[in-house]
Order: sequence, then structure tokens, then C-alpha cells
Amino acid sequence: MKRMVSYILIIALLITVFPVVSVQATDATSWDWPSENVAEGWTHNNQIDDSAIIDSCYVVHISGSADPFITSPVISIDTQAYKTLEITCANQTGNANAKIYWRSSGEGFSEAKSLSFMTHTDGQFHTYQINLAQRTNWTGTVVEIRFDPTTGGTGNFAIDSLHFLQTKKAEAAVTQEWQFRTDANAEGWTHNNQITSTSIENGRYILNLNAYIDPHITSPAVLVNTEQYKTFEITYKNNTGNTDAKLYWARSGEGFSELSAKSFSTEADGKWHTMRVDLSPLASWNGVVTQLRFDPATGGTGSFEIDSIAMLDGCNRYTISNGYYYLSGVNGLIDTMCIDPAGTGNYREDLISGNMFLALETGSVPYSGTYSDVDWNITGNTLQIRNIQFHTSGL
Repeated sequence: MKRMVSYILIIALLITVFPVVSVQATDATSWDWPSENVAEGWTHNNQIDDSAIIDSCYVVHISGSADPFITSPVISIDTQAYKTLEITCANQTGNANAKIYWRSSGEGFSEAKSLSFMTHTDGQFHTYQINLAQRTNWTGTVVEIRFDPTTGGTGNFAIDSLHFLQTKKAEAAVTQEWQFRTDANAEGWTHNNQITSTSIENGRYILNLNAYIDPHITSPAVLVNTEQYKTFEITYKNNTGNTDAKLYWARSGEGFSELSAKSFSTEADGKWHTMRVDLSPLASWNGVVTQLRFDPATGGTGSFEIDSIAMLDGCNRYTISNGYYYLSGVNGLIDTMCIDPAGTGNYREDLISGNMFLALETGSVPYSGTYSDVDWNITGNTLQIRNIQFHTSGL
């Protein structure tokens, strides 16, 4: 492992003697700086004293300034494909506050498109994975990023590598998944006229029902191999008073029918639940399914909120729960994390797939404005979650 201490004596000499050459890399998604003095298009602002490429690291020196940052070359990052930024770096400045900014064409950098995280200040190299997809405005094509290594401090900051990763929820086998992260974007789902109105808000697909007996939503075109994918998963909150739900599926050239359908019951308690429906025993679950239909209720009045929908294969899944928390995952990776502060097993929304926020209730009455986006990163085998706060509750 590289050690930051090796840079302390030599950086001043190298910065003075060797200029850093910038090279444009418009199609790049990763940077490792293998060539001495070639910054691969990255530049720094005047609040960084100087920079050098040393031992395949981009090393900058900071002298107490409040807003040091480096800026990438022109890039083209598809946010649908690349959702995680991985940075391996060593921080010797004493200041742990880092931030990533991004922008699309025609924009400047702004706080609205940024994500803060913390780094270790022990001078050793650590790898951080920043989940950019937790921000609803991680959308479109990103043409430039900016990295603020600190918000002060004095010393060297070395970046060994910076990579955009094509990662997603650690469900090893998800064939189709909808998380409704972008306001007003139903991701191809449509509703019939027995649903009064719909909206996409704060990562939820909200359906408003008014006692009609056949409300339903229909998926966009899909390709689900039923030999492999046998589990329908939905995270929902039912405020309608009706618990009768049904899933339909159709293959190419078919319409929906009762022969290819599965009824199940939901909880109508107005709380978040994640339900998995096993379709494998059904003879009609066969071939390649090309469209899904979900009927949230057969009557009832009120809202039915959907946080996520997915088709899973369910292989190697484990579950750990004790009434207060519910953890689930595949092959040792956690992809579902729910809590119930009362310890009754009424688990709330999945914090991982559900835009990472918590809500607070007391006496079944929710506080006003008591949720907040939560930042996270992974260092080694440790998942660190920050910024869990309850605003006006005083907690």
C-alpha cells in the first residue's frame, strides 16, 4: 500500500521542477495518472498551491484555503450507466470534508448538483465509493466534474485513482427495476382511468384511488425470462383501506387475463412494507414476459404509494431481522435495510433502494419536515451512513 508520508519531502522539489501537462480525455470514465507530470486534463484552482504527478498519484498541496478544488477535463458520463464514483486517496491536511460537483452542458457548478462525504486524515490511502444516484438530479449526461478534497487544512492530498463505476443495488440478479427517482417521471408506467390521479414525488409513484373496483398501472415493455426471474418485489405504503392486490403478466401477442395473474394481500396500515411474491409455483409463469400490470386494490379510497418495483431471481438470499431492523441481501451483500423504532416488526421504507431517508413519528403522528437525504460511502468492509437527522423535531 502506498504511504502518504513518502510525499512529504519530495513534493516541493517536484512541483518546482516539473510542470504538470494536461491532456484532454473526453471519453474517459477513470483516471490513474500512470505518466509522470501528465494530469490527464485535470486542473486546479488558485486555492491549491501547486500539483504534481508522483508515483502514479495526482498530488496537490493545500495551505489552509477554504475552497480548494480540481476540475476534470471535458467528459461524457451517462448517468443511467454510471451511478457510483470511486476515489482512492490519502489525506494529510487534517480536514476531512470533501465534496463532488457535477454539471451538464450549458451549466455551471452549483450546490444543487453536489454531494459531500468525509475522508480519513491519517495520511494513508483509503477507497471511497460515493453513490451519486442517491441524488435525484444525477441525470442526463455529465460533461464535467469538480472535486473539492477539503474545506481547509494544510498539507498534501494525493489521489491514486478516480473511477466511475457501473454499479447499482447489490441485488445480484435484478432483471427489471423501477425506483422512480426523478420527479414527474413514471419510467414508462401508465395508469387507467380508474385511478383518479398520479404523481412522482420524492422517489415515490403515488396513485390516488377513489373506490373504483379495477384501478391498475401497466409497465413499459420488458423482457423477463421466467426460467430465471421468479419473484415480484414491491415496496409500498397503502392508505386506501383495501388490501386486495393482483399482479398480471403477458407474453408477446397476448393480452392480460386471469389465467396469468396472482392475487395477494397488502397491509393497509399506511406504513412502508416490502413484499416479495413467489411466482415459481404457477404454471402460467413461463416463457418470456413482455409486460406487467399491477392492481393496487379492488376498491378503497386514498393513496397507494410505490417506492420501488423489481423482478428478482431470489438466489442465495439471506434475511436477518429482530423487530427493530430488517436486513436482506444476496451473497453476503446487503441490498435491503429497514427499521422499526418501536420494535414491532412494522418495518419502514427500504433505506437503500428508497432514496436513503428516514421519517419520524410519535404516537402514529408524523412530524412535519422530519426527513433528510442521507449520504453514504463504503471504506473497506464498512458502510458509513451520515446526515440522519429529523429537522424540526430537535433530534
